[in-house]
Amino acid sequence: MYNAQLSFALPGSIYAIAVKPGEAVKEGDLLMHLDSRAEDSRISLLDSEIQSTIKIRTLQTKIEQARLDMQRYANALTHKAATVMEHQHAKLAHNLSVLALEEELFRIEQLKRNREELLAQRERMYLYAPCDGYVEDVLVERGMAVDRNVPAMRLVSIDPLLVDLTLAVDKAMLVKEGECVEVFLPGSDAALQGTVAQVAKIAVLSSRTLRVRVHVPNPQRIPAGLMVTVRFPFIQTHEEPATLPHTQGVSQ
Repeated sequence: MYNAQLSFALPGSIYAIAVKPGEAVKEGDLLMHLDSRAEDSRISLLDSEIQSTIKIRTLQTKIEQARLDMQRYANALTHKAATVMEHQHAKLAHNLSVLALEEELFRIEQLKRNREELLAQRERMYLYAPCDGYVEDVLVERGMAVDRNVPAMRLVSIDPLLVDLTLAVDKAMLVKEGECVEVFLPGSDAALQGTVAQVAKIAVLSSRTLRVRVHVPNPQRIPAGLMVTVRFPFIQTHEEPATLPHTQGVSQ
């Protein structure tokens, strides 16, 4: 069973609510989201800037022009038609053009990192179903300002049902995880089939009991919170060998 109040990790304003109370949802379904229009605009702007190649092509052209100038001055220098200083200036201009291109490529990488951070922040403004279940309560309304970690929705999953109960230590030690048990709802003689999911490893000293957890498939959507009776067919009592022990627990 899953029973939790979901909240946003960031403050904001509720922009859309995609589900209603009582609606069944699948894991990953969008439940609601905050107003992310500002973030969407910034992401779009970054995308345009990252994808644009105008500045890179301009710098590459300048590098090629500087390379040609450097070669021309080198040739002129061999024929004493240019000075050493002119050749050095041409070489420096070429090196500066290369550095400018490297700087632009580094800036693009920084923009990509900024975009990834912004996408991660935007993702935290969307609330998705962590598992299959049902919307129990919607605690906010569209346009409402909410703070971080303030409950916005309650989601429950009741398949399987969890039944927690206590058994005397000597009986609980006979119970093995994975064994089948019978679960009876109030006023019903029909048994539901359950499976022992966990036997606690630490006993309650005062009562000499151990907690046992049972999973019960629940395609019928039986509500949680009912007092049920659990029958362990594989345990027989020493006092009454002909009877099988029953114990009670609350379904969750």
